[in-house]
Amino acid sequence: MHYFKSVFFTLIVQGIITAACGDPLKVQAQSGQNVLLKCLGHTHYPIEAVKWLKPDLRSDHYVYFYREKRPVEYYQHEDFVGRVELRDPQMTDGDFSLILKNVTINDTGRYECEISYSNTERVKQAPSKLYCSFDLKVDEGPEGSGFASILQLEKHLILTVSIATVVILIVF
Repeated sequence: MHYFKSVFFTLIVQGIITAACGDPLKVQAQSGQNVLLKCLGHTHYPIEAVKWLKPDLRSDHYVYFYREKRPVEYYQHEDFVGRVELRDPQMTDGDFSLILKNVTINDTGRYECEISYSNTERVKQAPSKLYCSFDLKVDEGPEGSGFASILQLEKHLILTVSIATVVILIVF
């Protein structure tokens, strides 16, 4: 019975991560603020690449690109040079979140995070990719400081965790 509880709990946790990275989350900011785009995954498998994209750039360049255990600025779009960084450059505990500094109205749009995992001889069941997406809307306003509010993300995660807790309590 303990095995089934463990498997069920693992599936619930994976569901929470999937739900958190499912539909695009809406983020609102004012011009001049820093924005945190929160993308959480896992680091149980070797990471091949981390790509933060803005599809409406119509360019083959990225907002942020990481490969071979380091950021690759050569592929970075000029609008984001010096304005983006990972919240945790070591990606400890699967934190692939991006900080976009000093946002402007031109930064409004969809942002997508794509994490590619490597399949190795040792790890044959690694998932190929994880996606998170955000719709950022930047409004004109007084220049702010600090991070833009991501209340919708927090509400979404709280709701998901609450539902998972209720399911666990009912089943066990």
